[in-house]
Amino acid sequence: MRGTKIVCTMGPATNDESIIKALINAGMDVARLNLSHGTHDYHKEMYKKIRSVCKELGKDIAILFDLQGPKIRTGLLENHKPIELIRGEHIIITSEQVIGNNKIISTDYSHLPEEVKPGNRILLADGTLELKVINSHPPEVECEIIRGGILGERKGMNLPEIPIKLPSLTEKDWDDLDFGISLGADYFALSFVRTPEDVIQVKKRLQDKNCTAKVIAKIERPEALQCIDRIIEVSDALLIARGDLAVETTLEEVPMVQKRIIRKCNIAGIPVITATQMLESMTEHPIPTRAEMSDVANAVLDGTDAVMLSAETATGKNPISTVEVMDKIIRCVEKDQSYFECPLDEMCKSTSLKQDNKKFHSKIEDTAIASGKAVKQLVMTLNTKAIACFTYSGYSAMAISNSRPKVPIYALTPNDNVARQCSLFWGVQAIKLPEVQSIEDMLLAVEKTLITKKLVKRGDMVIIVAGYPLSVACPTNLIKVHVI
Repeated sequence: MRGTKIVCTMGPATNDESIIKALINAGMDVARLNLSHGTHDYHKEMYKKIRSVCKELGKDIAILFDLQGPKIRTGLLENHKPIELIRGEHIIITSEQVIGNNKIISTDYSHLPEEVKPGNRILLADGTLELKVINSHPPEVECEIIRGGILGERKGMNLPEIPIKLPSLTEKDWDDLDFGISLGADYFALSFVRTPEDVIQVKKRLQDKNCTAKVIAKIERPEALQCIDRIIEVSDALLIARGDLAVETTLEEVPMVQKRIIRKCNIAGIPVITATQMLESMTEHPIPTRAEMSDVANAVLDGTDAVMLSAETATGKNPISTVEVMDKIIRCVEKDQSYFECPLDEMCKSTSLKQDNKKFHSKIEDTAIASGKAVKQLVMTLNTKAIACFTYSGYSAMAISNSRPKVPIYALTPNDNVARQCSLFWGVQAIKLPEVQSIEDMLLAVEKTLITKKLVKRGDMVIIVAGYPLSVACPTNLIKVHVI
């Protein structure tokens, strides 16, 4: 069983149910809907298709709604065709909405002419194009093209030297958030997080709407790196968005930033996703570059819980084979014994494992840390085949996942939402079961379920983890070594 999970961005290349089915069979664990593109009607149809295929296959795939955030973009172009920007030439950026060409382009950021100064850099299309401000006369900014290339319409614009005045969540984001809540999203990814308060306000909205979806903070702004520990503390997961992060900081900083953030999330006990251009060449070509294969492998070795595909599955020519390649790379890395030789004690000593129930805050943290450590020690000592974890919130499964045991973790839960959310946790496969009332019923349920699904056979040893009494959500306080 593969431990590291795969997140796939859905789009025009994957909007057919047969393709969605193939993606799941190839290894997709989480489907990402990018709210930066498409209408609510489009995403609603995609959501329905994913849920329909999951029901047909009997799979619990989480659906992640990725909010756009205060993304600044260029405008439309003549005949919707890309233009070429030539180094050394000048181009005008206007805050008025005009149809662009190779002399003038528009932006949706109305404050741009007032905020830029001569010499400031403006980066376009994920930093592939660079402009230098010559002068500004609102509503226009005159720029020199420093690094040219092809520019399509509605491409991202980054202002690395300018503190933008946009709110962390725009009106569109709040509308998209409510839209996702109404459909039943499992996760929301918050773009361009700058402070912990950005995450907190989204969580409050979810709480007010009685929504159990989890919040993923996307790290792509330098301000977020300044308070990364506090962001981790309030988030349910992190996503390292290396594209905008590289543009907002510098390219050479990203590898070490990635490693530090993954390590911090591992210690804190929350999932972390590594994203952007992991197998980018497969958008056009049938096989990846050697560097891309190493990139995926190194993210897995760093300790990431999941790796994400963007254009590769949203608009690429080879969405299914891309997932298959990523699956193979991960499995190859995880076959190596050194992968599991993580410093467990350092990982588990953190007091950052969280639980919303403040009444049991410290007790739940202590129990989760201790149980995760104990379960891994049992796996290392005994010839166990699996871990069966009874969970109402998914928290116990996440804590055990964080210890990176060598055997599959089966999260047994009566909750549909929890079952889907577990699909992001490293090494966890959720199985829906009715509630059980006694330890005897629990043992029978484990044996019947795992044998029926051919996950174990008679005579195999499994570790059972639960909170007792079983009929209520409570901290993990029971670990049993059981022979099927």
